[in-house]
Amino acid sequence: MLANFWWGSKEGGQKMHWLSWHRMAISKQKGEMGFRGTSDFNKALLGKQCWRVLTDENSLLGKIFKGRYFPNYFFLEASAGYQPSYVWRSILSARELMHGGSRWAVGNGSKIKIWKDNWLQGHSNPKFCSPVNILSESATMSELIDFDLMRWNVNVIRQVFSPYEADIISSMPLSSRLPEDKLVWPTEKNGMFSVKSAYHTLCNTNLSHLPTSSSHSLSKLLKRIWFLHLLTRVRNFIWRLAKNIIPTRGNLSRRGVPLDTICPLCFQESETTDHLFMICPLAQ
Repeated sequence: MLANFWWGSKEGGQKMHWLSWHRMAISKQKGEMGFRGTSDFNKALLGKQCWRVLTDENSLLGKIFKGRYFPNYFFLEASAGYQPSYVWRSILSARELMHGGSRWAVGNGSKIKIWKDNWLQGHSNPKFCSPVNILSESATMSELIDFDLMRWNVNVIRQVFSPYEADIISSMPLSSRLPEDKLVWPTEKNGMFSVKSAYHTLCNTNLSHLPTSSSHSLSKLLKRIWFLHLLTRVRNFIWRLAKNIIPTRGNLSRRGVPLDTICPLCFQESETTDHLFMICPLAQ
């Protein structure tokens, strides 16, 4: 009969894993278990502190770190510095997450580096592909704005960027008041950073490096299982059954466990998942 139902079973004193942690951490909306990864969640929490330092340098946290580590620089350009504290090193470890997922809303362009920052809204690639030319590598968006006419300097833009990219920039709206540039978190309606959406961003990044393990029809089935009106343990079991990660004798044998695969209930066929739950005369 079945061995341990959980994610790992012990055979011969060795623990057997049935599913990788990255797969288990994918959300239930994508058909997986939705376990929360401690490391990614901790990084999302640290990202919240990065957001506070970057968007509110007048806060106590912002003043302390700016005075100690980047008095003459912007937070995104700050280095670890000499003998950095554990807190500062932890915050820097999440800066890439915050920087990669955020976008700049163009105001007067003084804070936005053309080739270094993410400022292209509504596109999968927030940066342009045009090589650095005419303007310096550290040029800001303000150099693309005609402040006398309060609009984009189209002549400069067409010299710097390709025709396609120049058209995109020229069509971006500019406020006549030219306020301060504002950092926004596009996955939230209010534009503010949230730990939840940052965590899902990390999970999706991890998922992009994994090969697809389920067909489209199976993925739809796995999603529907979590919405069934059943006890949680029953849904868990059905989900593992659909993924074929139940420790039947057939599955154990394929993983190198030396044992007799014949079903101990009917002694007719190998104990596979299909046999044990559908074909076996006792199951029927």
